[in-house]
Amino acid sequence: IQILIDQISFVQSEITEDSEEEENGQEGPGIVTLDALMNGDFEESVFDRPVEGWSLATTNSAGSYDTSRDFTGNYLLSITEDAYAGEKALALSGKKGTQGYVVAQSECIKVTPGTDYSFSYALKIQNVEIDQFYGGKVLVYQFDANGNLLEKKQVSDDLKENINWTSFTSAITVKENAAYVRLGFYIGGVWQKNADIQILIDQISFVQSEITED
Repeated sequence: IQILIDQISFVQSEITEDSEEEENGQEGPGIVTLDALMNGDFEESVFDRPVEGWSLATTNSAGSYDTSRDFTGNYLLSITEDAYAGEKALALSGKKGTQGYVVAQSECIKVTPGTDYSFSYALKIQNVEIDQFYGGKVLVYQFDANGNLLEKKQVSDDLKENINWTSFTSAITVKENAAYVRLGFYIGGVWQKNADIQILIDQISFVQSEITED
């Protein structure tokens, strides 16, 4: 038996200004940033497909990133017809027997250092049965240009009970050395008796506040 092998090549591809990474705004060590929030109303999302612009990340019970474990396989991100406005919203839910904590996070959004932003969103929490639910939290993570976390700020109360669709708005001040932010919607403590809990999210907006002259 012989296996003949010939003409093997392994070279770095030529990088052009029109590359996909350049279009996506890649900066720093493996950081992809966007000029504005992507898919905040979820109307362009497709049922039973990955939700563009959003992903799951493991955290601890306080919503801080935890790279020592991976709970993302215990939770689901999906699109639902139960919307605050329009026809679609994001659903964050646990699987049967779920454990751990995750955050549904946006892609990185470029920001102007030292300025204020308005962060608005609508939430609905349903199917909470017992008080072991750690609750939902809404978080804003600020990073410098090298991807170092500068601040994790919780902008909501701990939401541990069923609530109907409700809209919220928070004022966010960007740090002087911040380059971008991620928006996060946390869920944790979805144990066996709370396995049907869902946090529904819709109409997310993150825009720079209007600057007025004194």
